Amino acid sequence: MTWPNREPSGSTGIVRCMPLTVHRAERSDALLVGLAQVLASPPAGLDGQVDPFTPDVVAVPTRGVERWIAQGLAHHLGAGPGGRDGVCAALSFPQPHALIERCLLAGTSGAPAAPGTPARPEPPDPWHPPLLARTILGLLPSWEGRDGFELLTAYLRGGGRVGELSGGHGRRWAAAELLARTLTDYGAQRPHMVRSWLAGSMDNAAGTGIPEDLAWQRTVLTELTELTGVPPPAARIETVCAALRADPAVVDLPARLSVFGPTRITEDQVLVLSALAAHRDVHLWLPHPSPALWEEVAGYLREHPPPATGWPRRADPTAQLARHPLAASWARDAREMQVTVLRSATVDEDRHHPVNDPGHRETLLSTVQRDIATDRDILAAGQPGPLGAGRFEIDPGDHSIQIHSCHGPARQVGVLRDVVLHLLTADPQLQPRDILVMCPDLERFAPLLTAACNLEHAIDQVGSGTRTPGGQPDGGTAATQSAPQLHPAQRLRVTVADRSVRNTNPVLSVLGQLLELAKARVSVEELLDLAAAPVVRNRFAFTDDDLDRAHEWAQEAGVRWGLDSGHRGLFNLAGLPHNTWQAGLDRLLLGVVQSEQAGPLGPGLGMDQIESTDIDLVGRLAEFVARVRYLLHRTTRALSIAEWGDWLHTAMHELTLPAPQALWQHVHAARVIAELTGEQEAAVAAQPGSPARGDEPVLDVASVLAMVADRFAGRPTRSGFRTGDLTVCSLTPMRAVPHRVVVLLGMDEDAFPRRSRDHGENALARDPRVGERDRPSEERQLLLDAVMAATDTLVVLYSGTNEVTGAPRPPAVPVTELRDVLNTTSNAAGYACAWERLTRRHPLQDFSTRNFEPGRLGVAGPFSHDPAAAAACRSAGAARADARPFLSGVLAPVPPQPTLELRSLVQFFAAPVQRFLFERIGLNVRADEEATDGDRIPLALDPLQSWQVKDRILGSALAGLDWEHAAALERRRGSLPPLGLARHPLQAAKSDVKAAMDATAAYLGTPAVSVPVRAQVGETLVHGIVAGQRTDLLVHTSVSRSTPERLLQAWIQLLAVVATADPGLPAVQACVLIGRKPTVCHLQAPDPARAVDLLRGLLSIRDAGLRAPLPLGLAAAHAYAAGRRRDADPEILLKRVVAGHFDDRYDRQRAAYRHVWGTGTLPWPQLLGEPLTLRTPYDDTEPNAFAALARSVFDPLLAAWQDGHPSPAGLRGTPPAAVLATKPERAGDPGP
Repeated sequence: MTWPNREPSGSTGIVRCMPLTVHRAERSDALLVGLAQVLASPPAGLDGQVDPFTPDVVAVPTRGVERWIAQGLAHHLGAGPGGRDGVCAALSFPQPHALIERCLLAGTSGAPAAPGTPARPEPPDPWHPPLLARTILGLLPSWEGRDGFELLTAYLRGGGRVGELSGGHGRRWAAAELLARTLTDYGAQRPHMVRSWLAGSMDNAAGTGIPEDLAWQRTVLTELTELTGVPPPAARIETVCAALRADPAVVDLPARLSVFGPTRITEDQVLVLSALAAHRDVHLWLPHPSPALWEEVAGYLREHPPPATGWPRRADPTAQLARHPLAASWARDAREMQVTVLRSATVDEDRHHPVNDPGHRETLLSTVQRDIATDRDILAAGQPGPLGAGRFEIDPGDHSIQIHSCHGPARQVGVLRDVVLHLLTADPQLQPRDILVMCPDLERFAPLLTAACNLEHAIDQVGSGTRTPGGQPDGGTAATQSAPQLHPAQRLRVTVADRSVRNTNPVLSVLGQLLELAKARVSVEELLDLAAAPVVRNRFAFTDDDLDRAHEWAQEAGVRWGLDSGHRGLFNLAGLPHNTWQAGLDRLLLGVVQSEQAGPLGPGLGMDQIESTDIDLVGRLAEFVARVRYLLHRTTRALSIAEWGDWLHTAMHELTLPAPQALWQHVHAARVIAELTGEQEAAVAAQPGSPARGDEPVLDVASVLAMVADRFAGRPTRSGFRTGDLTVCSLTPMRAVPHRVVVLLGMDEDAFPRRSRDHGENALARDPRVGERDRPSEERQLLLDAVMAATDTLVVLYSGTNEVTGAPRPPAVPVTELRDVLNTTSNAAGYACAWERLTRRHPLQDFSTRNFEPGRLGVAGPFSHDPAAAAACRSAGAARADARPFLSGVLAPVPPQPTLELRSLVQFFAAPVQRFLFERIGLNVRADEEATDGDRIPLALDPLQSWQVKDRILGSALAGLDWEHAAALERRRGSLPPLGLARHPLQAAKSDVKAAMDATAAYLGTPAVSVPVRAQVGETLVHGIVAGQRTDLLVHTSVSRSTPERLLQAWIQLLAVVATADPGLPAVQACVLIGRKPTVCHLQAPDPARAVDLLRGLLSIRDAGLRAPLPLGLAAAHAYAAGRRRDADPEILLKRVVAGHFDDRYDRQRAAYRHVWGTGTLPWPQLLGEPLTLRTPYDDTEPNAFAALARSVFDPLLAAWQDGHPSPAGLRGTPPAAVLATKPERAGDPGP
């Protein structure tokens, strides 16, 4: 078809009616055959001479299409029988926009260099979007606040959040990038409008003016033109096209070029391609879903030629030509691209390439594709009634279209791998490379896919046995048979082709994470998450244990957030060094040379727990924090783009070190940084004669984050596609590339179509015209291309049910349109509509019985291949058995121990069930922990924190420090609220500590010593250290109550000291316990022989407690033993004790109780009826095991327990000089 030569309105002077060959087909494989036929003969040069070494140029929209073309051409070019031994060489694959920019730049620079003259590098086009954005960035300060720029000014000044720099820097890059993209779109899609703006008019290329609120954009365009000294591409296109027609050698391109599968064609691209076609053989290869619709539109355009500037989209007459609903709704991009091509260029030949499918069979999918291709009016053909004439009857074995409704993304991935396995099992000829998975939200699904399908290394570790599709082992070694079975889909190798470089290169991930930290508070978790990155761990030799240890140190040192007081200035908290990383590191580093007990060293306080083996880790951690601190400190001011490039290079080398086999990560990151900062373009632009640009702009960290977001986005390379693996990609890279199976994953209502980024300040969006970009239409076109590209099977997965609430959710709107078409096109016997026949609604859990019932989910056998889920399903369906006891019997006795630490004995009686789990089973069950404050700076102390502060200050006072020094130590520890907020807790601590010190004053005349304990109890030597001996007394001072746990600890220590009978020290007469308010009591010491007997009894109880959990709750046992000493009735006493201590929330063993008895309390009904296997002196007098055990432990203690200070008459030695009589506060039942 040809068009008459005509000049467009406005007299542009461009003769646009030049020859251009258009090839079109419903599927790209038909176009590939035609391309191979064109490329089979070597191209002739511009001089007409054939040169077999002249490379052909095939412009492609994506790298995935490039890879597919290269592999497909190798089956045609130079191939032998069966398409083997072919080769694809001497081909260049630029992208269409790069090809057009190359022509514009070459056409602007003038005549080519003379033969033999060295080619000088062409200066970069200042209107190239990245360079244009940098130029705009430098001009923004001059525009801010000017008349007419109120909208821009309001945007620049609208981002004054806490943590951002002032002056509007936080939004400048976003504004510059948006303006550059907008102006580029204007030039590409409406070059007439740009030329009219430069000529002084405010025409919008449609004969009408643009709104006054957009007039400032014309000023921007004019000033940019004056600054750069180069008109924009839209203004140069006349000259460039004229130069290309006059002298084909202006641009270094061969005499034959092709543009294959463009996603859309802008007007400037059509104009340049038309100019190239004056002296070159130009082929345009277009995948178009409907030959019938193409002919319909072409016929209309012949009879009703569109205006030179095209139709407004709202008045597009071709929109009514499509009869098939999907062609009308999904094919708008393809139809408008046809209008743009036929309006702006002369088509010398319009060639349709029919699809050659010798193995075609009639299925529902092929019927839908044929209806679209023929543009069949299915609404008219399918009437009347649900069983009207013209409907396709779906065969029971037809699974060409599958719809899977799932519960959330994770379940979609689980269903997908079973679907793939069923397809591979049903067709032995189907290979993973024949399956393409397309996903609109790839970053969300890629980790799930990798975890579910890419675990071949795990199978290698299990053994060498193969697996059947059902997941059962088939042969293999004994290790295979005994190892846990994996899902057979984990054998599948999955390639995610176009994830963001931040997710594929750990170095770039660390740089992005560091930039985000520059705006964050830098809490303990945030900084240690950075340290946990593999490349950072490798740089500083951090192990998992190192990071766990660092986390414990940070918590102990009181680190909450902030690097130092200066960093907190970003959050209006300058001058507050408390709980920062700097304060915590000071404590760590001082702890290397001095412990906390040694007191302060200068203004700092060393931290305990720093062993000699920890010194290296402290140094590495301090070095890591120092480097991060230095890097983040540089980001507190705005930097030039070159300085940001230096910053990124420094951060990369200071913080990261890839493994030796992954050094490419540094090389790749350096290249990305160079592209990001424009070093290469700036180097060429600095040559003489380069266009001038504005002053070097400065950016703050918020702008840099916006700048790197696009650079770190998915940029696929050709090596990621067609590797033989199952390919997963977003919707664009493999657009219209045919595969036997096409899977559309994640077609959820909130994910597709993706939201448009159009803004209200875009003149194109105010009144769009035919052929201009529209994101929702583009998304629908991608979906249509995917439907047409599936040769055997189309699989659609979406979240049809909320995984939390179970509420039904609709699929994406385009999927509902597909549903309507399927219901209209076809019938399914036994179903209300075709959609019910095609949709498989999967259960929430993968172990649901529906997954293993044959035929339940659309397949002949069980749907799931997961052996672990099958085992879980069998277990869930089996008869419920009674819960088994924690232990089926008593464990074997612990081998005799020649030595036992006194600390272990004390720890056992403090929590006997917890110690049983730790020492005999290896289960470390910690006490229930209350919710922590996280990274919040403490502004007030809870009761536990207040007690800890008082206890530490009391310890400092007992060590001889005065109040001021003790309070200063606590401030340096970071446990107090900052500044004046610490006054109240210190005053409260001072009152309690003073009272405890007054009660202890009588004993302070003699220094406290630590007594070595070596008590021989039978065959066991009990050894350890007991602190607090003052002459012949053990004095324990605390700000807490004298609880049963504290009494029992003091009693065991007293027995050990007395049983040791060190002749070098005075014989201990008693243990004095001074508690809160204060309360004073003492435990009278037995004679050494009696102490040994009592220790022997405690050791026998411990041995029994290591064979089976002992039902010993200390508070309840103490209350019962105290009541029995008053001759209380045991039955009545037990009821009272159980009622008072049934659910003791202060019991530190609650977590251990849950492991043993399944509840956070002692199982009182069970314990009160069980006999005790251990023989005690109270077996004959007490009703049950608990009662006998309570008296065995606490009776000797209570016999020695007395209120007040020990009196001179009660001691065998010399009593203290003064006795202070006070009334005690008792815990639970007070005892005698």
